[in-house]
Amino acid sequence: MRPHISTRFSSVMNPKDIRALKILEAVDAGGNISQRALAERLDISLGLANSSLRQLAAAGCCIAGANRQGATRYALTPRGRAEKSRLTYRYILLSYSRFKEVQERLAGIFEEIGRDNIRRVVFWGFSEFAEVAYLSMRGTSLKMVAIVDNMNAGRPFFETVVAPPAAIATVPFDRILLTDPERKADTCCGTFARNGWEDRVMAFPLDR
Repeated sequence: MRPHISTRFSSVMNPKDIRALKILEAVDAGGNISQRALAERLDISLGLANSSLRQLAAAGCCIAGANRQGATRYALTPRGRAEKSRLTYRYILLSYSRFKEVQERLAGIFEEIGRDNIRRVVFWGFSEFAEVAYLSMRGTSLKMVAIVDNMNAGRPFFETVVAPPAAIATVPFDRILLTDPERKADTCCGTFARNGWEDRVMAFPLDR
């Protein structure tokens, strides 16, 4: 299975290594991929795809060839596969370390919140952060009573299913936890204001 490079934990490696790993993955999965196809797949400029592939080719990680139409295609070399494995291993180790750090920090925050007699929490946003928050909440006095997300309603989330935001009108809760760090809180402010929930919303700045 190809590893998925998450934007949530990409800060654990420098941007150049992250880009190299993404490119090596795409070249390995695509099989004789073109620069344009690579740029589209990774959502980067054609110029950046070109320079990155040239650097990897100079390092012996990939080779360039031409198809029947004369278009340039790239494929991994044995050295490229070894480099992909090395970067993947490093990414996993650093991501796990970051995951444990965030999980321990969240668990401490949840314990503090529980001392204020808060028990029922709604997760607002389906994301990897929501998964970490859910796992961190186990063993504390808090309980997730629902997870809502307009764009992901119906998707499974551990023992429950993601619901549309309107569903929490019938769910008793004490706090709303914003669990999608990439979604700005102000995009939800109208919903919170209409329902009088502004004072019950929590967001955690974990990247300090």
